[in-house]
Amino acid sequence: MKQQDYYLATSLIFLAVFVLHAFRVTNEWPAVIGGFDVPLWMSWAALIVSGSFLYFGLRLGGFIGRSSGRR
Repeated sequence: MKQQDYYLATSLIFLAVFVLHAFRVTNEWPAVIGGFDVPLWMSWAALIVSGSFLYFGLRLGGFIGRSSGRR
């Protein structure tokens, strides 16, 4: 697998994580893991982390930003 393909694949995974957490926050969906009620602030934190990983994956893969060379 080429490095650019790896960045694209991982970015798509983090996009899915980002979207699911965004839906959870906007719709206030409950989340229970092993009897533990997961508070919404954890989804806010997951939004920031997954959004950052998504951005940097796309950036390092050359899909966005100045270093992309694609026009």
